[in-house]
Amino acid sequence: MVKRHDFHFIQKPESQQLICKSLNTALAQAKVHHPNVCELLEVQLEIHESNCTVFHILESLERSVNQDIEERKQYTEPELRKFLCQTSGALAFAHSKGVAHRDVKPQNIFRTKDTYKVGDFDCYFLKRDSSVTKSFTGDRRYMSPQVREAYIYGSQYNAFKADVFALGASLLQLMTLNSPETVVTSDSLDEAVSIEVERLPWSAQLKQLVGNAGS
Repeated sequence: MVKRHDFHFIQKPESQQLICKSLNTALAQAKVHHPNVCELLEVQLEIHESNCTVFHILESLERSVNQDIEERKQYTEPELRKFLCQTSGALAFAHSKGVAHRDVKPQNIFRTKDTYKVGDFDCYFLKRDSSVTKSFTGDRRYMSPQVREAYIYGSQYNAFKADVFALGASLLQLMTLNSPETVVTSDSLDEAVSIEVERLPWSAQLKQLVGNAGS
């Protein structure tokens, strides 16, 4: 069973840059073939008169992790560890292929029973000569301080480290069921994370993993 998980509607088919960007996104995701990355099954290009649509057809998964958060599902510690192990493994593999996701968040992580998969590589960054970039993208609720500074000052940031931070912010949200934005925008990030997770019934090791992602 498959679904049209993502599509790009382009009004002018002669806009080659937009079409190439959409196709390159598909190629980037196809490059990251890993058990914990949503599998790209097919790419379709449909042209209707002056409009065209690029469909990225991915495997059908049960639900996004964000749906669990919205339904206030309280993850157990073994579930949290499995989430972190599988998603970090997927990102580590993507990074080894030179691909940074740049939009890691619960909406882009999918679950079928106890298997977690990272999807939606629309904001990907492909490493060439350097791991740093000035281009700004992603969800501000999960952005590292370095990415925010890059947006304000036009400076560079490491796209791969930004993925790690965003995964840590996503884990924090799973643990607390609250948006991580207030914590990640704190001037004293380490202290804010510590206060947020201290009251929760998780092991010290799991709490430390959240803090390590932000360092």
